[in-house]
Amino acid sequence: MKTSTAFLLSLCLAAACQRGPGQGSSLRLDHANARNFLQKANELYQVNDYPAAIQNYDLALSLDPSLTAGYFNRGNARFKTRDLVGAIADYDQTLRLDAEFADVHYNRATARFDAADYGEAVADYSVALRQDPYRTDARYNRGAAYYKLHNYKKALADFDRVIAARPDFATVYNYRSKVKYALGDQPGALVDYQTSLHLTSSLTAYALPD
Repeated sequence: MKTSTAFLLSLCLAAACQRGPGQGSSLRLDHANARNFLQKANELYQVNDYPAAIQNYDLALSLDPSLTAGYFNRGNARFKTRDLVGAIADYDQTLRLDAEFADVHYNRATARFDAADYGEAVADYSVALRQDPYRTDARYNRGAAYYKLHNYKKALADFDRVIAARPDFATVYNYRSKVKYALGDQPGALVDYQTSLHLTSSLTAYALPD
């Protein structure tokens, strides 16, 4: 089965995210111009023009290298263009500037997952879950990373908790069926697989009514 993470790339748009220097007329001018490029980049990102967004994030950061949101958002755009190395580097820099920056551990985890760095993905998803223990997408993705690492017991624990919170989440049943099969629970694996098929067909029927 091809792994599919429930990834949600959040874009930092709030003024509170866009930190930078504020003293000196030249610095203020550069900071104002940097914010203009940042706003333009965000607009381009939201219409899926990721290469142009990256160019504008580059300009914003050349004027104000302390603009935390510029690195975070450029990391998201780089992820969208499948530049995983660049995305991870931008998330790293975001954390250097602001260790408490929202969502960066989750996003870096997913970039690391897609780069097949499953151990580091687990570490970042775990931080995201410490920040928000009820974040189902992070727990599901961490379970998927544990599965890739053949740590089936920890994968099962994560998938169990996801299903307890989201009993209608078809994909996690499919994943859990593979985990149970690997652990020797063939009857349980069959039940989960059948549940996944049932939920998937129900969703299809709902999406495509007669």
